[in-house]
Amino acid sequence: MKKAILTGICALGLVGTAWAETAPTSELPIKVFLGANVAMTMPVWSDDVNDIMDQINTELPGLNLGLGAEAGIKFGAADKIYNFGVSVAYDYMFDSAADIGYPYDQLVSEISTGFSAISIYFDNYIRFADNAGKRSDLVLGVGYTNGTERIRTAATQLGYEYGLDTTDGDDTGSFIGLKIGYLQQITSNVDFSAMLRMFIPTVSESDIGSIFNISAGIRYNF
Repeated sequence: MKKAILTGICALGLVGTAWAETAPTSELPIKVFLGANVAMTMPVWSDDVNDIMDQINTELPGLNLGLGAEAGIKFGAADKIYNFGVSVAYDYMFDSAADIGYPYDQLVSEISTGFSAISIYFDNYIRFADNAGKRSDLVLGVGYTNGTERIRTAATQLGYEYGLDTTDGDDTGSFIGLKIGYLQQITSNVDFSAMLRMFIPTVSESDIGSIFNISAGIRYNF
């Protein structure tokens, strides 16, 4: 909880500074955008989970493919080096199967995991190039994420005979979200974005040590 509070205070400080620097008058340029992306997610499992998997000769998946969507508001004039904003993102990472080794593959036919997340960010845009009026920005963001881990297990026929069963479950937790990325203006209304995001659990008892998400997509500015 302390980390979440401190992160929020720091983010508000960044936004307040940006507002003071970019809005000397009462009028501030605003852009509203919608975006979509394709992504790959790499979970880093906790030591406790890895120890359990080692005992049953199983390796959990280290990569999930996914899709994402985002919407937000960007504040600041196009000719200013520094802009800032807020955004909301939704990510859905498809299930990936674990590698189950002998002899446990005789009892369990499937262990698969997947994730979904909804996040809110304070974003900072720092222009580092301007080609014919088209911005290239470094994007830095910090925020809060509510994430859900899905897990499915399925037993073989022999596993059923030994009392195992098919299970579907999920677990929801909170994360601190960090992002760094590249935003390239293509037209007056369309941007290309490439982002690396990291989700860090706010509790130490999580199955996940961290999650890395790499995405590429398009934004449309209204």
